[in-house]
Amino acid sequence: METLLPNWTFSLGHETQSQVGFNLLSLDQILSSLHDRRPFGPRFNPFPSPPIQGNFGFIFRTQITDPSKLPSLAQKGTLPLEIRMIRIRVFGDPVKLLLNGTSIPMRYDLLPLPKEQSPYLPLTLAYANVSAFAGKEVTLRFEPDWKHAIRRFSGIDQIEFLNETLVMSESRGRDEENPIILRRLK
Repeated sequence: METLLPNWTFSLGHETQSQVGFNLLSLDQILSSLHDRRPFGPRFNPFPSPPIQGNFGFIFRTQITDPSKLPSLAQKGTLPLEIRMIRIRVFGDPVKLLLNGTSIPMRYDLLPLPKEQSPYLPLTLAYANVSAFAGKEVTLRFEPDWKHAIRRFSGIDQIEFLNETLVMSESRGRDEENPIILRRLK
């Protein structure tokens, strides 16, 4: 795991795991797993790989029955003084962001998704104000928002820290009548 997820810790509940799945995803059972750009799924209809941008993405299992087995990814570090926002690409169900155990509210902006990427709808950019933690040592943790899960997975890729506060649009895209997307945007 150390070579696949350098400086990250993968946990199920409060138990740190020494291994993490790699390209493990099927129609029957979606596991928390790191994914590269190789297609997966049945041979007759392989899905494109989850990283929407970059080389890797991470998919969390969201339909869990035992919250003590909730998957999470965590990393410790110091946020530079100038950092104001975090922006991550989220696909599928929503995720939760925690800094030092404090849940940070996230805003989701819907992005258009090419038809070949449709298993991952909706694709969003999620933003959170992290300025209260600027200059501090933090434990950054992502976990699926399993209480609001509609699908069986949530995925993340392209985590960025920004030194500006973004004004986010209140407008909704062409899919605004889709009840699943509306649930995500509220």
